[in-house]
Formats: sequence, C-alpha cells, structure tokens
Amino acid sequence: MRQIIPCLLVCLLLMGCTVGITKREVLTPAAPAPGATQSPDAAQTAEPVASSIPAEAATPTSLDTPTETPAPRQDTSVTGWRGTIVKLPLDAQFDDYFERDDGERFGIGGTVETIDAVEPQIAEFRWTGVQVQVWGKLLASVPDYAGRQIAVERIEAVSEPAEETRNLTPFAEPDASSFLPTDRGGQYQPWMAVDARLDTAWVEGVTGPGIDEWITLTFPDTIEVHSISLDVGYDRDEDIFFANNRVRKVSLAFSTGEQVELELDDARGMQTIPLVRAPGPNIETTFVILVIKDIYPGTEYDDTCLAEIEIWGRTK
Repeated sequence: MRQIIPCLLVCLLLMGCTVGITKREVLTPAAPAPGATQSPDAAQTAEPVASSIPAEAATPTSLDTPTETPAPRQDTSVTGWRGTIVKLPLDAQFDDYFERDDGERFGIGGTVETIDAVEPQIAEFRWTGVQVQVWGKLLASVPDYAGRQIAVERIEAVSEPAEETRNLTPFAEPDASSFLPTDRGGQYQPWMAVDARLDTAWVEGVTGPGIDEWITLTFPDTIEVHSISLDVGYDRDEDIFFANNRVRKVSLAFSTGEQVELELDDARGMQTIPLVRAPGPNIETTFVILVIKDIYPGTEYDDTCLAEIEIWGRTK
C-alpha cells in the first residue's frame, strides 16, 4: 500500500497539470491567420484578449466612423444675373447653358409656371446671342449643365443681337448623301462632323473615294457667313488619319445660289478659310452644302472622311 499510494499521488499530480494546460489553451484562442474571419460562435465564447495598442491610437472601423448625412438641396435666389445663352453641340447631353458675365456656367430653363413663356425666349436669345438678364432660383443637384439650373421666372434682353463672329454650327441640322454603316470602329453619320470632336468623323458610304458626295448643314434662319473651318480627315490619331482618304478640294453651295471652291492642306487639325468679303456684302444663307471634289488617297482604305465642320458668322 505504501508503494501504491505514492504512485497514485504522482499520477494525480500529472493529470492535474495536464488538465490545467488544456484549459489554458482553450481560454486563450490563437490569433487568426491574416485574412481569416472569426466565427460568430467563437466571438461569443472566447475571452477578450488584451490589446497592446492604446485606446486613443486605435484605428476606428467603418462602424466607428460617423456617416455624413447629405446636405439638403440649397436653392439660391437669382436676381438680375447678366450673361449669354450658349448652344451646345448636337450630341451633347444638354442643349445649352447660361454663361454669366464672370464666366460661371449654369443650366437654364423655365419653371412649371413659366415654361410656356420662357422657353421660346431662351431659344430666341440663344440664337441671336444677345446679352440677357435673368431672375429666378438656382437649383443644385439637378440633371442639367454642371448639375445646376437657373429656374427662370423672368428673362429680358439687355443688348442688341451679337455683332461678333460666333460658331453657329451647333444650331445646324446635318444631313448627307451617304455614310458608312456603323462598325466596330465607330459611327460615321453626318452628325459626327458637327459634334465638336476631332476623334469622330463623317465618312461617305459609296464605293470608291466619294467624289461628289455631300454633307449639308441647315440653319433655323438666315446667317451671315464669315469663315469655315474643317478637319479634312479621320483625326482620331495619325495612323488612322493617313490610312483613310482626306478631303483635298470642296465646293461650297449656299441658299442664294452662290458657290465657292476651296483647296485644303493634307494636314491634321482644323483649317480655317476666311469667307468675309471686303467691302461686302458677305454671304447670307440658310444652309451650307459641302461637296467633295478631290481627295488625298489613304494608304489602306478608300473611304473619304471629314472629322469636323464649323461655320462661323452671325445670325440675322
């Protein structure tokens, strides 16, 4: 018995140590591997482990960071602002904007109460280029130019129609004798030549170089033509520009029956040709027809391209 009892005591002591070690391992969970997510059950049963990072230095989680509440829309009174209404290109998201005398730009439109009276005035003042004065509310976070719109309650002209030369192309309705069908390279309709972009183009759609194919710009009323600017090819980049045909000679026809022949350089970018007549009178017309008369041949394709047309002058 004396020999058995000491042995039992030793065994009991050893078992006690083992149980203690096991309990200690369970109560102190190992740190999870990087990227691992601790299960909800483990999070509820495990004892918290003290952090070595001071509380004030700990990085807050997204739950700790307060979420900013969007500010309510603020409407500002518009009291007699002066400026002009500018027409945007045909494919623009919005049709126009008001440019205040200090250069700030805003969308512009009538209110529910004034739209029937105001919208025709806006269209007229936009066409003539007069200086205007507006009253109403400036609305923020709205679907209009730069996310802002002047909701016009009253608008008045405060000058005569603009005498300076303006780009009148945004007012024109384009048409063409033909155009290349849309493909993986893009679209080639006539409006691509009046979208204020040099990386798009009208491309004639007939077999061969497109001699005598035409594009027309029709205006809502009579204009006085001062100059025409052209980019004679598909000016997306230099390789595409020279791979396709470029316009070399054109004939311009006007509603008065007048015609003008032009020869253009084989160069990228806009080329401006003055059409002002001294001492006058200048050409007055309701449309401009551009007819292809000769081309610079492309190195790869027999399609004649015209990236952009701009008609500069003033409205009558």
